[in-house]
Amino acid sequence: KTAPEFSLFGSNMLGGGQTHYIFNNEDEYYKDMSNSWFGLTCKKGGWDCLRHYEILASRCVPYFIDIEHLPQLTCTTLPKNELKQVNTLIASNGAENMLEGPLRHQYEDIRGVIHENTLQNCTTEAMAKYIIENSMR
Repeated sequence: KTAPEFSLFGSNMLGGGQTHYIFNNEDEYYKDMSNSWFGLTCKKGGWDCLRHYEILASRCVPYFIDIEHLPQLTCTTLPKNELKQVNTLIASNGAENMLEGPLRHQYEDIRGVIHENTLQNCTTEAMAKYIIENSMR
């Protein structure tokens, strides 16, 4: 991702109900997310929500508000350590400073780990396999 073509945080931000949606269709929403460095997400009705997975599937890096309060046995397929690391890097350096230099390399490394985790643990196929394997115990 290069700075001129991509935004730091998608314009879709957190949504919050039909009245807050700014996109006319799903394709615009997902395009915006995939063109963003970070996707803002948080606990909504509960800790696990589709928004986390939409961000991950778009190869966008989640900025997960209050992830330090996420219970250990909740959202078990998410790469929590890397998500916490993203929050720490942004808090320490500012999101805009992730675009260049050593922080850019850290961002790309974390993004790669998060994406690999998504493919291994968060697809419907991976989830079905997990359920089948763990229901046999």
